[in-house]
Order: sequence, then C-alpha cells, then structure tokens
Amino acid sequence: MKKPSGTFSKILFEIFTVSIGIILGLIVNDWRENRNKELRAEKTMESIKKELRFNIEGVQSRVGYYHELLSSMHRLVSDSSIRKVSQVEVWKGTRPPLLKNSAYQMALNSGVLNDLDVEVTSALSEVYSFQSAFQSFISFANTNAALVDSDNNFDFFYSMMGLFEESADIYLNSFRQFENQIFN
Repeated sequence: MKKPSGTFSKILFEIFTVSIGIILGLIVNDWRENRNKELRAEKTMESIKKELRFNIEGVQSRVGYYHELLSSMHRLVSDSSIRKVSQVEVWKGTRPPLLKNSAYQMALNSGVLNDLDVEVTSALSEVYSFQSAFQSFISFANTNAALVDSDNNFDFFYSMMGLFEESADIYLNSFRQFENQIFN
C-alpha cells in the first residue's frame, strides 16, 4: 500500500491555520476587553468629576453664606442688646451642603478604580476621605444645632457657623491639593 504523501502536510497546515486563528481570536478578545475597561474607566472618571464639581460648587456657595452670616453676626456681637439669631438679617438656618459620593462608591465597589492610574486613585481616595470627615462633622454639628434654641444661644451659633466656615475651607483646600491629579 502506498501512503498518501500530502495527507501529513495537509494535517500540519490545518493545525497551523487553526492555531493562528485561535491566537488571533484571543488577541482580538483581549484587545476588546482592555478597550471596554478603558471606556468604563473614562465614563466613571467623568461621573466622578461631575460629582466633585457639584460638591465643590455646593460647599463654595455655603462658604459664601457662612461668611456673610458670620459678618452679620459679628456686627451684632458688639451690640449686647441684640443676641438672637433670628435678628440676623441673613439667617436661613445652618444650611449644610449636600455632598454626593455615589459615583465614587460605584467605582470602588465595581473595581473600576483598579483600572485607573495609581496617582488618580490615591487622590480620589484622599479627597473622598476628607469629604467623609467633613460630612461627619457637619452632620454632628447640625444635629446638635437642631437641639438648641437658636434665639437663646447666640454665642453657640456664632461659634458653630465659624466652625462650619472653617471646615468648609479645609475641605476645599484638600480638594485643591489633589485637583490637578484628578482633573488632568
């Protein structure tokens, strides 16, 4: 019996072409997965940036209110006959800022932060840690303020508004420290 000489070379050729096809398929699949991760990371960063802009604008507007309120209260401090918060013409309550963190939490829980630059992830972590501490302080102070009669505790509210303004400034400064790493 005569062996077909082309059969072995045909089998090798088919194995080779199938192997190349599989390797190319794996390369394309890997590229597609990496591209999807990049797109998800880009979308997540845009959401986080939008969230941080909202937070910063909210805190900045409150700083303006706290500053105006403190100026008005300071003028009343020298007049001992006026010691009621309701007599402060700009008084609108403590008005704590609403700060969001859902985009950051989603990125943290979904693992998208792992796909970001280490410096960006570190900066985000620092900013949101400062934000959490700021929110805790504001919440604590606001809860205590709700338990106090504002008209009979002028000095307490005067001090508290000063602390609100100072803590908001600290939060804004912490953000400014990492702003370039986050927004570039």
